[in-house]
Amino acid sequence: MWKGGVATEDDAPALVSLGTVGYEPMWFFSRKMVTEKVLEALRGKRVSVGPEGSDSRALVDELVKRKALEINSSNELNFSPEETEKQLLAGDIDAAILMQSLASPVVRDLINTKGIYLANFKRADAYVARFPSLYKLVMPEGAADLETDMPPRNTTLLATKTSMIVRGNLHPAIQYLLLESASQVHARAGVFAKAGEFPSAEALEIPLSGDAKQYYKSGKPFLQRYLPFWLAALLEQLLILAIPVLGLLYPLIKGLMSLYAWVTHRKMYMVYGELHWVEMELDKLGDNPPTEAILIRMNHLEHRTNRMKVAANYMPMLYSLKDTIAQVRRRLDAKTTK
Repeated sequence: MWKGGVATEDDAPALVSLGTVGYEPMWFFSRKMVTEKVLEALRGKRVSVGPEGSDSRALVDELVKRKALEINSSNELNFSPEETEKQLLAGDIDAAILMQSLASPVVRDLINTKGIYLANFKRADAYVARFPSLYKLVMPEGAADLETDMPPRNTTLLATKTSMIVRGNLHPAIQYLLLESASQVHARAGVFAKAGEFPSAEALEIPLSGDAKQYYKSGKPFLQRYLPFWLAALLEQLLILAIPVLGLLYPLIKGLMSLYAWVTHRKMYMVYGELHWVEMELDKLGDNPPTEAILIRMNHLEHRTNRMKVAANYMPMLYSLKDTIAQVRRRLDAKTTK
């Protein structure tokens, strides 16, 4: 998974996104209720912002760099979420910024702990306007625990969106399986998302996979809808291999068909040519009977034509040739009987 706002496309040129799968809220917990702006509330405080390389640390560093938060580098502490909870409850740190889902045990414990306060980002709209990778969420009063009414008021939070990232060369069938699983898991309604809102065909810093675009447009491929995954994947692979083969075979087959047509036409035209010679010889004879050479040539033409094999689409031409031969034979027989 990849959090929005903490990477660019240049960071991972070999990766593609399968879309966003949910919100990742930024939780700001402190030992004192934040009544001023969050920007100033962190000034001079000891704050756990997550381990080096974590999503929360990357996002906080970006916000600090762009002067959207004020935390002295000496006061930035890199505790894990579990250690952060211990340090905050013990009073060893003043505040903590976590990038976790609401289902996280650490987040739920801190929300329900007296003396630990969840900050309200009053200027969330301004943050969203300045940082397009951030989103404004509202944690409704009592959404964490109705019995204890936690949080005790509607609380505005900032969040990023989480993307599902894979290598660009991952087999399309595996990508479809991941998307199908994501649809089953993340399409449910939650505190921050409506039913069916995720997964979504959004490309944040990482470009959206072409296979993911196709999935969001028309769902699973045709074969995967009706066949077991292994069989559909095998057939799809065979189709992929067959396309270049067919691309090579098509011009070859077309060329062979053209050659066959040329050979067939040539055989028939040669017979027509010899028939023309027979008729010319008959014209020269006048009323005289045909010579032995003419009779032999005619018998040979009939024999050749009767043995001729052609494809079904050339049968009309063959029968037309036979009718022509029959006409010449009748003329020849008429001269013979005189």
